[in-house]
Amino acid sequence: MISFALTNRSPALTVRLDPSSLTIRQGETFLSGRLNTRDSSGQPGLLPPSSAQIGTLSVRTTQPGPITVQWAAVDVVTGQRYPISFTYTPK
Repeated sequence: MISFALTNRSPALTVRLDPSSLTIRQGETFLSGRLNTRDSSGQPGLLPPSSAQIGTLSVRTTQPGPITVQWAAVDVVTGQRYPISFTYTPK
């Protein structure tokens, strides 16, 4: 289980988190996972200015080593994509 927190620190932009862009990799191997989220905006999937989203990714792996998670936030007005990426090392 991987826990995360995302915060939109923009004073003006609202972004939409794009779950279809979510990829989870361990080395060169793509992993499947289940995304569970809870946001502070009351608008699921949207992050208005100064709002946050927390969640977990349930991922099964039998291999040691870091897991890389990548997805995108999309500006709801312009469509510009902002990459999100983090690495988690299982204990």
